[in-house]
Amino acid sequence: MKKTLIQSSISAAILSFSSLAMADSCNTASPFISGSSYSAGDVVIVDGETYQCKIAGWCQSSSDFHYRPGSGLNWSDAWQEKSCASNSSSTIEDNTQAGSNASENENIDANTGNESTTSTENTASQVLDDDKHLKLDMNKSHLRFITVKKEHVAEVQRFESINGALAADGQLTFSIDLASVNTQIDIRDSRIQEYLFESALMPKMHFTTHINMAIIDELQQGQLLRVNVDGELEIHGEKKSVNADISIVKVGDEINVFSNQAMIIKSADFSLDGGIELLRQIASLSSIGETVPVYFDLTFAVENSQAPEKLAVPDAPSHLMISWNSMAQEIELSWQDNADNETGYVLQRREAAGPWASVTGLAENSESYSDSTDVAAVLQYRVFAMNDSVSSAMSNVAEIDMALYLTDQPNGNDSNNNNADNNNDSNTDSGNAADPATGANLYAEMGCVGCHGEDGQSPISLFNNVMQQAELSYYIETEMPYGNASSCEGSCADDIASYIIKDFY
Repeated sequence: MKKTLIQSSISAAILSFSSLAMADSCNTASPFISGSSYSAGDVVIVDGETYQCKIAGWCQSSSDFHYRPGSGLNWSDAWQEKSCASNSSSTIEDNTQAGSNASENENIDANTGNESTTSTENTASQVLDDDKHLKLDMNKSHLRFITVKKEHVAEVQRFESINGALAADGQLTFSIDLASVNTQIDIRDSRIQEYLFESALMPKMHFTTHINMAIIDELQQGQLLRVNVDGELEIHGEKKSVNADISIVKVGDEINVFSNQAMIIKSADFSLDGGIELLRQIASLSSIGETVPVYFDLTFAVENSQAPEKLAVPDAPSHLMISWNSMAQEIELSWQDNADNETGYVLQRREAAGPWASVTGLAENSESYSDSTDVAAVLQYRVFAMNDSVSSAMSNVAEIDMALYLTDQPNGNDSNNNNADNNNDSNTDSGNAADPATGANLYAEMGCVGCHGEDGQSPISLFNNVMQQAELSYYIETEMPYGNASSCEGSCADDIASYIIKDFY
């Protein structure tokens, strides 16, 4: 697999200087060949112009549309124009030494500093004292991820808000404001925030690792050092250990840290698979990729203050209990609150072994919740505490078989959906096709627009529980409109359901 890097914020001068240790500038320039194994610093000629490789992974791309020097859509991310007359011999001499040091320091484990040529027991920084830290410069830092839809349509997305710090003891943290996702399409951004990240409940993604600061102290100006770090990634209430292949370069008083290879995020590992499926249904797509490559490029500058303390992880709730309240027709949940620093709780539910979905967010000190459902299936629940954007471990999983209590309710399974089939004049039973155009008029006449709006999303979203035709028709017949249930039956419910599915889902 060819290496791919995100856009580096290393200055053009530093990259140019470092590259001269590997290539004799323009004297080694050769005609550009798409897909070749170029390295940072390699010089090529295209249409009489000279270009120097900045990012090896993109320089090696066979996509001329994106990365052909001088003409590709994103060529300046991978290459820079090369002016041969601007190179000076003193610059070459200074940075040949830096390139040599970079070669000696390959294969360093940045967590410990252990490798064949550099070893030290001191993991603290000799440059930063306890009253200083390296603060992430959001204006010079980027995090991007690649999404794939319809099996082969890839798009690069990004986040606009990143915060982080590298402390004197080597603790590296950065956090992403998930509400800052930017896909260049506003409606898609809002859907990702609401249905995928659920950023109102779990607002940030966190990555934490430890860097041996001794190896950073030893870096020469402009020297590029490649290292591997082990860290913890937290998204959507889930925490997983990850390994990152990164490079570190010192530029003045700044440290630039960027990924050499993508961090591969599997949606199921972070309980995001249910959100992806919901997005697929809403957008009527054949598929959305559930494995996402993530690239980062972070710049840290010296700050004359101590690094901010990381938010303390709250203790996990325990002893989650579940029961059915037949009088109220509700599922009763209770748990033990063990945290003393939580700002709230998140309760999640799933059908058997399906994907987890958040039911609700709850206030601090909460110890119970009553849930309602019409799904006659085995349901599982779990709960976790939140301290601002930092989540606790999960509680135990509590389970209840709702088929024992809801014997005549639709559950979305055709073989068990007899109540919907026998109690409405749907297009399946009567042979009459539902009419979305008629449904659009009924949507307004029956007052649906007052609750769900013309876009189906406000003030009450129709996307909170996406249903198929028969199930949605049955729900409209028996539950809608609010305050006047059963006033829209038969073809009325069928037509409105078909309109919602066609125009909104």
